[in-house]
Amino acid sequence: MQKMICIKLLTVLFLAGSQHAFAEVYKQIDGKGRVTYTDKPALIQPNTNKATTVQTTTAKPSAAQGTARTAQPLATTTSIPITTTPSDTSNRYSGHGRSNYIAYTTSNSSILPFLENPKPVIRAWLLSHVWRMFAFSPYYDNKLSRSPPAWLYKDAYAVYPTGNQQETMTLDNATEFILRDANGQLLYIPYDCKNGSCPQLAADVGNQAFRDLWIKQARGKLALGYKGIHVDDVNLDWRVSDGHGNFTVPIDPRTNKPMTLADWRRYFAEFTEQIRAAFPNTEIVHNSLWWVPDTDPFAARQLKAANIINIERGVVDDGLTHGSGPFGFETLLDYVDKRHAHGTNVLYFAYGTTQTACEYNLASYFLTSTGKDGTTCLYANAPDNWWKGYDVALGNPVGERSKLANGVLRRNYQNGVVLVNQPGAPTVTTSLAGKFKTLPGSNSATITTTEIPSSTASQPYLSNAASTTTHVTLEEKRGVILLYDAP
Repeated sequence: MQKMICIKLLTVLFLAGSQHAFAEVYKQIDGKGRVTYTDKPALIQPNTNKATTVQTTTAKPSAAQGTARTAQPLATTTSIPITTTPSDTSNRYSGHGRSNYIAYTTSNSSILPFLENPKPVIRAWLLSHVWRMFAFSPYYDNKLSRSPPAWLYKDAYAVYPTGNQQETMTLDNATEFILRDANGQLLYIPYDCKNGSCPQLAADVGNQAFRDLWIKQARGKLALGYKGIHVDDVNLDWRVSDGHGNFTVPIDPRTNKPMTLADWRRYFAEFTEQIRAAFPNTEIVHNSLWWVPDTDPFAARQLKAANIINIERGVVDDGLTHGSGPFGFETLLDYVDKRHAHGTNVLYFAYGTTQTACEYNLASYFLTSTGKDGTTCLYANAPDNWWKGYDVALGNPVGERSKLANGVLRRNYQNGVVLVNQPGAPTVTTSLAGKFKTLPGSNSATITTTEIPSSTASQPYLSNAASTTTHVTLEEKRGVILLYDAP
C-alpha cells in the first residue's frame, strides 16, 4: 500500500475557557500499514498518491489493502459532539435517562486500537463516552494510565492450564486446590468442553489457602491502577463437571464426602465476603446467577459483598421467557429492583451485535435504571463507529415502569418513552399521545402517526395545535426508545 489514507472519524467539542472550539480526529495509515490517530489532517500532495477522506466507516481499513469499508449513515453513527471533557470518570455517572457504557476489551474488540497510544483528542472521547473498561491482564496493564477506569477480570474459581499468560491461577501454583470426583479425577467448570477436557479446572473455594492466593494475586493487579474487579463465575448453583460438561458432585476435602449444595453456597459466600473485606474501597462486580433466590441466606451474603451484579447477556438471552416464571422477563426486572432496594447496582451486559438487539437491551435498562447502573453491547462501540443510541438523553424518569393491558412494559421520561415487548409475546401496537421519533437508524419498531387538524377540533379541551397520536408496533423481544418530537 502506497497511499496515505486519512479518515475523518468524529467531531469533538472541547471547552477552552469560555469559548468552544471544534477538533476533528483523523485516522492515518502509512505505507507500512501503521495506524495513528491525530487531530491534524494529512498533507495532500499534488500527485497520484492523494490521501482519501471519507466521513465515517464501519470498521478500520485493511492495512494490507489500504481500503475503507462501506460507510455507515452519518445520522446513525459517529460525528458525536462532546460538550465536556472530564479529566476523570472514576466517580462519574451519566445519571437518569443516560447509559453508563462499559467497553468490553476482548482480543477482537474494535475499541482496542484506540487504546494503544491515544492522542489527547481520542482520550477525551473515551473519557466522555465510556464509563468503565472491562479489561484483561496482563494485556491491559500498560494501558491503565490512558484509558477510562478499568475493571480487572478475574474468575472466582477457575484454574488454567500451565502457560496461560492471561491468568495468574494456573496448574503451576494451584494444582492442590482443584476439586476432584469420587474417583480422584480432576473436575472442571462446564464451559467449552471437548474431548474429555475443558479450558477451566474448578478450584475449591472453601480452601483458605486458595482464597489467600486469589486475594494476593488480585491485590498485585489492583496496585497497577485497576478501578475494580469483575469476579466471573460467582456460581451459587452447581457449576462443576467432568471433562465432557456433565454435572459431577465434587468430594468435599474437609469431610471426604460428597459436597452438599448448602456447603457449596456457604463456601462461596464466605469467599466473596473475604474479597470484600480485603478490598473495602474497590468496586467489586459479581457475575452471579440471578435466578438463585436471594431468600437463600448464603446468596444474600454473596450479593451484599458486591457493588454491582452483572446480568450476563442482559435481556439478549434466549433462555428468558415471557412473564414472571422462574426465568421470566418480569422476574429478571423484579430481581433488579431488589438489588436496587439493597443498595446494589446492576450491569446489563449484552453480547448483542445488531442495533435491534442493543436497543432492546438499552430500553430494558431504562425500565429499571437508577442512573448508577451499567450497560454494554457489542454493536458499533468504537470511536470510528459509534451508535448514537448509547448517548441518548431521556432526562429524569417520570414514575416507575408500568405494564400496559397488551403486556408491553413502559416507562416515561422527561424527554421520551421506552417500550419493551417481552420474549414470547405476540406482536402488539401501542398508541401514545403526542409526536415521537425513534433513535437514528432504529428498526426496532414501526411507528405511524394520526393527526387531527385544529380546524376540526371543536372540543374545548383541544389546543389550537394539531392533536397527534403515535402508534408503535413492536414484535416480541423488541424494545424501542422514543424521543418527543416537535409538532
